[in-house]
Amino acid sequence: MLYGNMKESSQKEIELPNIDSNMLKKLFSFIYTGHIQASLMDCLELLQAADYFDISELKAMCHDMIVNEVTYCFNFNDSICWTVTLFAAKHHLDTLVETCFNIMENNASITVHSSWFGSLPFSVLTMLVKSSNLEVKELDLFQAVVEWCKQQKETVSDDDVNSLFQQIRYPLMRKEDLIEKVHPTNMADPDLYKAALEYHDTDKFDGPEDQLKLRNYYFDFKPMEDDIRVEHTAKGTLLTNDGPATFVTCVAKVLFTDTIQIPFTFCLKSCRNRHNTLLKLYDINYCDVSQKDVTKLPIGKEVQGVVFIEPDHIKAHIGDVKLSILSCGELCEIGIRLYIGDQVHILRT
Repeated sequence: MLYGNMKESSQKEIELPNIDSNMLKKLFSFIYTGHIQASLMDCLELLQAADYFDISELKAMCHDMIVNEVTYCFNFNDSICWTVTLFAAKHHLDTLVETCFNIMENNASITVHSSWFGSLPFSVLTMLVKSSNLEVKELDLFQAVVEWCKQQKETVSDDDVNSLFQQIRYPLMRKEDLIEKVHPTNMADPDLYKAALEYHDTDKFDGPEDQLKLRNYYFDFKPMEDDIRVEHTAKGTLLTNDGPATFVTCVAKVLFTDTIQIPFTFCLKSCRNRHNTLLKLYDINYCDVSQKDVTKLPIGKEVQGVVFIEPDHIKAHIGDVKLSILSCGELCEIGIRLYIGDQVHILRT
């Protein structure tokens, strides 16, 4: 700038927009020492300055320091994430926006319930509702978008609102929730809403294929043997023992992040040996195991289930079957042992 053919080389004064004297001193300090000492807001402003001057090493250092603040001790700090996202979006720091977005994706169940969710920039919210990587219930996402629209009603256009609600995946919600919680808002896309109701009755969906794509909110069952088939569908996870092994076990990790209980719906589709087909609850270190046969569970009928955490216990209730284990942590496994031909459906709720 000073010694090349740019206009600044002939000027007596050079104006550096959006950079105050304090940030300039920190910038020079880094150039001469390779080190920085800065608060979160200093890092954000330094990142903006480093981006302006294209100082790649400083950009990388500021980026890493900011991300460490957002995920302090590997715990998601949602309020700092919001602050960083707003700053990054305002100053077009696209790499940082993408990083914050990825963190929000992985912590979506916290994000959609945060008090600041209604202040998210429209561009970031659009990325969220389009993402298949959200770890969030579809109903919670829908209700969060409704609240966002209420807070932004003076600034958002009808077309923008419509585009948001066209990205909600209505078939992933229960029929009861569609009727009782979605319809009364009068904000759902009418055609997609109608098609989702028909889907629950007929299994045929007259709408875009993307509507049936799963997000990441489901029990991710892993077979302990090769003979079990795991299918993730829009309505839930289907577990089937295809043989030839007499019985196989399938388990899923349950992580309590922002809640003390996780509800779901369980359906035993078929069961040849009910006294030997077992539901199990494990402490993640297998220090404690609770197991029950499924004698009391009806075949082909949906029953409500819940996994919940207490100060020193983790419990699971599935219909009349109750399991309990001692645990000091916030992570457990729930599993089922299936015999040849047995099939279980874990609904996404």
